[in-house]
Amino acid sequence: MSNLSDKNFLLIILVLGVIYFYFKGNGSNDKVDLSQVSFVVDGNTKTLTDYQGQNVVVNFYASWCRPCMKELPAMAQTATQWKDVTFLWLNNENESIVSMSKQEFKHDTFYLLSNSFKSIGIESIPYTAVLNKKGEVVFSKSGQLNWESESFKKEILSKLD
Repeated sequence: MSNLSDKNFLLIILVLGVIYFYFKGNGSNDKVDLSQVSFVVDGNTKTLTDYQGQNVVVNFYASWCRPCMKELPAMAQTATQWKDVTFLWLNNENESIVSMSKQEFKHDTFYLLSNSFKSIGIESIPYTAVLNKKGEVVFSKSGQLNWESESFKKEILSKLD
């Protein structure tokens, strides 16, 4: 190969690697500050502390994110089955995307995030956090999760009050 071809090949590999890690996530969520999360519910600004006393699954997603859209149907089905867990889906695109998500996934707990993903430390989406009734984060992960897996769901439920 010529020197130019080698450089192009390496550039393509580098770009693909960046794209992969952006969408896959590295599982490290040390920088995420969920105390900074705010969103609007019926015209009122809410934070996750407003849900203290409830088990909560919060998912940060975007309509353009394929892994996000792949996990949402099974996650929405799980939300229907888990009556004692509050599911929140937060999007920072616009209100029309949030409205379409509510209709498509038949849940009314899709909300518009008041701040950006990056401002709260989320570097890749989807990002999911699970909070127990005390408001403690008992699970968090970037990347698509397998909500169809019974063992995964058992793992999540075992961490809740």
